[in-house]
Amino acid sequence: MTAASSKIVCALVGFPNAGKSSLFNALTGQQQKTGNWSGVTVSAKRHCCADQDHPSEWVDLPGLQDLQAISATQEGALDEDITRQFLNESQLDLIVNVVDMTHLERHLYLTMQLRELGRPMLVVLNKFDVAKKQGIDIDLESMAQWLQCPVVTTSQEQCSHKSLAPAVAAALQQQASSSFQLTYAPQTEGLLRAEQQAQPKHSRAQALATLLAQAELNCHGSQQTPGYFDVEVDIVSTRYRAVETLLAATMPQQPVKTWDSRLDAVVLHPWLGVPIFIGVMYLMFMFSIHIGGAFQDFFEIIGGTLFVDAVSVASTSLGLPIFVTDVLANGVGVGIQTVLTFIPIISSLFFILSALEISGYFSRAAFVVDGFMQKIGLPGKAFVPMIVGFGCSVPAIMATRSLNKKRERLLAGMMAPFMSCSARLPVYALFAATFFAEQAHFLVLALYVIGILAALLTGWLLSKTMLPVCKSYDLLELPGYQLPKLQTVLRQAYRRTTSFVTGSGKIIVLMVTLLTIFDSIPVAATNDHDATTVLQKASQKLTYLFEPMGIATDNWPATVGLVTGFFAKEAVVGSLIHLYQTEGDTKKEVQWPSFSGRFQEALTSISINLGALELSAPLAIGQELNATNSVHESTRAAMATAFGSTAAAFAYVIFILLYTPCVSAIGALVQEFGKSWACFSALWSFFLAYAVATACYQVATLIQHAWFSSLWLVGLGVVFWFIYRLLARLAPIKHPQHLISMIEIN
Repeated sequence: MTAASSKIVCALVGFPNAGKSSLFNALTGQQQKTGNWSGVTVSAKRHCCADQDHPSEWVDLPGLQDLQAISATQEGALDEDITRQFLNESQLDLIVNVVDMTHLERHLYLTMQLRELGRPMLVVLNKFDVAKKQGIDIDLESMAQWLQCPVVTTSQEQCSHKSLAPAVAAALQQQASSSFQLTYAPQTEGLLRAEQQAQPKHSRAQALATLLAQAELNCHGSQQTPGYFDVEVDIVSTRYRAVETLLAATMPQQPVKTWDSRLDAVVLHPWLGVPIFIGVMYLMFMFSIHIGGAFQDFFEIIGGTLFVDAVSVASTSLGLPIFVTDVLANGVGVGIQTVLTFIPIISSLFFILSALEISGYFSRAAFVVDGFMQKIGLPGKAFVPMIVGFGCSVPAIMATRSLNKKRERLLAGMMAPFMSCSARLPVYALFAATFFAEQAHFLVLALYVIGILAALLTGWLLSKTMLPVCKSYDLLELPGYQLPKLQTVLRQAYRRTTSFVTGSGKIIVLMVTLLTIFDSIPVAATNDHDATTVLQKASQKLTYLFEPMGIATDNWPATVGLVTGFFAKEAVVGSLIHLYQTEGDTKKEVQWPSFSGRFQEALTSISINLGALELSAPLAIGQELNATNSVHESTRAAMATAFGSTAAAFAYVIFILLYTPCVSAIGALVQEFGKSWACFSALWSFFLAYAVATACYQVATLIQHAWFSSLWLVGLGVVFWFIYRLLARLAPIKHPQHLISMIEIN
């Protein structure tokens, strides 16, 4: 126990995706995020368990593959450094080494390193149920004798604090100075003795770490001569031989081949892998739009009844000023209604994402795109943060901590904001229903693909200029396939949806309320076409900037949506719905709504929409309710009139997809990479969005004004070439890490 308290401090240590977070949740009753891919945990999580006999504090550490850093001259992954620092500096009573039984040979190498630390240790062979199906059987008693520490098996279903208590107590009875040690070659043993004599306070494990660091430096600094003895090779090979000996003594039976390998032969096929990946993404969007969209009208009717109509009637009955009533009903109320409307689509998307994460497919997706990623100097696992970006850019940027090198983390961080986060999905749904009802799912899929292509373009540009390619070959471990449990999937989807509502929802309501206030402050107008409010006047001034991408000068609400999107992409759809409302929508005669009638209408909409599902038009559902939902339909009609063409609408959603990340994402970029790189991301993404959106609109309208469109296309090409040349001049000549070290990176 620690000197400061009577609590037993137990640290969960193991490979990424070994099941540490799941074990932590089972032991402590917490709900830390889990997933069937590497890099889920990127910081230490702590929780105290009250036990009458032995109160304990459990620490869930980020996964790592080796106690030794990748190189004495290069940095390791930030999350792995957290674990190394904790093991070296923290007062620790027990190391709980979590080992994936389906990958014993690789995981037991880390076990050997941990045993050499000489600390009390418990080995937990996790995923016992999966290993049993694969024919893996371990002699636990023999393994415990070999490792000189308790060894237990567990699975997520069987694990609890009480079930591990006896093993923890047995492990704590070990002496701190454990007799376990591996025997290395005589030359290495001699160097170890010399190191310990030179540094008497150093343990054998510290002496080994020093030898490995010195061997790495010697390898980089001098040529190897004939007869040269490589200490690093001897230490690593001795540990792997120990793992082979241990497995031979405790697992005589070879594992049987399972259907995982046969399924991987198809999913990871060089020609089939990419089409399968695109197909999975397509089905994910189809599900979220079909099933989620069927419940949209229910939430819209309920939200409008409770937070718009009822609030408007109550405010009028109380004699409140018209301005206050407008802010409460059409500001706060419409904001809440907007948040509720998109809950079904967002929750459906999170449901599928959670199922794919747990199934193990996400790691396969990273493997499929490994070849593309290597072309820009990134390992395949760098695609995992970008997949996380489909949910939100902030955790995607934070997930880059799991990458090994600063260059990799920086490059992935610049690419992650282009992945279409869930906050943009409501905008896609609104525009798809208004302009592309018959091809809605193709539009959404195309936008996600364009986002991926923009991320790859950004990676290519930086790898050719400021961040030149450094060949990197990392092991990408594929977890076993798992059948997602409905309870687990629902819990993760609920947690993410709740986070969206309580986090992003507040921003949406705030922005819609502020827009209502500014849209209610009058200004003098000289003619019928002039702006009549402060909001309209300011937006008209900015609209000229976006005219080349199809936004007409009188379509100022579209500009307001872009401005609010700088604060939060979630606020765009609320701004558009509010500002495109017609006079009949906002100034209709108010009366107390029939709550029972509206609720019955909302329930009926679900069955009608589910019965009207069409694969060819996933957002063209619930058309029977359009007559009763006149506000929503008239808003769409106003949008269609304002944009004037599908080309302008498509260019607008392209801009929404690519332009400057929201304030939260910019804050995450500043935290991880510094202000300079955050500014670069903001400026580059704005230019790319403007260039692509303008190019799309000008190409679509080339016949109407050939010379004007041609000049714009040539001009955009010249600007892109100028940016490329400018970034190329900033490229480091000899040392790729030189530029990165000049920029503040935490």
